[in-house]
Amino acid sequence: MDLSSRALLSVFACLLSACGPVMALGQNLREMRAMWTLRGEVRVEGWSGAPIVAMVLRAPPDEGAPYEIVDYERLERPGPYRFLVEAGTFRVVAFEDANADLHYQPGERIGAYRGYLDVEVDRARASLDIVVRDLESRAARAIARAAPATPEARSLHIGEVRPLSAPRFSAAVGRMGMWEPLDFMREHGAGLFFLEPYDPSRVPVVFVHGAAGYPREFAFFIERLDRRRFQPWVVQYPSGWDLAEVADYFDRAMTEVRVRLRFDRLCLVAHSAGGLVARRMLERHAARRMTPGVRSFVSIASPLGGMASAGVGVTASPLVVPAWRSLDPGGDLVRHLYDQPLPEAMRYALLFTYEDEVVPLSSQLRADAQSEADLVRGLHGSHAGVLRSEHAATVLNEELGRCYDGFARANESAISP
Repeated sequence: MDLSSRALLSVFACLLSACGPVMALGQNLREMRAMWTLRGEVRVEGWSGAPIVAMVLRAPPDEGAPYEIVDYERLERPGPYRFLVEAGTFRVVAFEDANADLHYQPGERIGAYRGYLDVEVDRARASLDIVVRDLESRAARAIARAAPATPEARSLHIGEVRPLSAPRFSAAVGRMGMWEPLDFMREHGAGLFFLEPYDPSRVPVVFVHGAAGYPREFAFFIERLDRRRFQPWVVQYPSGWDLAEVADYFDRAMTEVRVRLRFDRLCLVAHSAGGLVARRMLERHAARRMTPGVRSFVSIASPLGGMASAGVGVTASPLVVPAWRSLDPGGDLVRHLYDQPLPEAMRYALLFTYEDEVVPLSSQLRADAQSEADLVRGLHGSHAGVLRSEHAATVLNEELGRCYDGFARANESAISP
């Protein structure tokens, strides 16, 4: 019996006994249905190449009071933005952030949806397009009174330095992300975290966990990294959330951190359902003809063909974890996961586990994935146990070495006379 089947049985058992986790899941699902998406396109007249900040602000209860920043997104170039909000009254703006301080200041060109009018949100709102053209206006000056954007003002944490021992990276928080995804976002937020200050002389390795997973699961691999050449980063997200939406968050995080740091090489390592999140993120970048700087992608024991038991859960369970729809072989995410090929310059290693009790081999070895893989390698160990395997660490480090070799060659070329 695989993980999704066991989870489905536990849902039915808990419903009969009104147990805590499933009661919490039900409450989270009800509140998630009351959330709405704001999305649109930012266009900049005569764009200068400066970073662009799209921002959603909540209207104040009292006229004349400052607006509250709900969330913001730093864009590499003019293009789409997307925010998830609860019902309310909002203002959506975008500006050229000439001094990269994430705060609008007079002299920076700015624009807003509907000429700075507020938007009532009680349903999903698409096509909230913004044109950035004005240097300043009376309405823009009013927005400048909002408190400056800070990491605490958003649901997505990017580039914060935390040790792997931090409480947020624990197994308990990982379980919360599966069964209480909205509470997870409210209490912790998703993010791309650094385990040490950024060092441009070393190649980042980003680790992406799977369902009910957590960053500390990668401790064994991280301990065996050559820290003279590599620096570890970790992704954390609520794994019970819709995985396509999680990939959108990951897409935003990767874009923003690259705008900020301007690195040109990164290695990506994903376990279990994290492989779908990572592949979807790469597909989104490829579709927009953008590069997140990823030169090497390694998936480990990933259900690339989906999980049949997740499809059963979608049709049979009275409470459906959103991630089950993402893992359903007939769902949109799995069916369209390979619509866009990976860039030719990106190396892909598909690592599967022979003794996996969670993900069937047929799903790990999806034909589309094998076709684009530069390496297909079997590993011994269980689904979770592979993350503590010396053999797996050796194979992974060999792949990371190939990723680093290109970085070293590029540096040698840059300094040669």
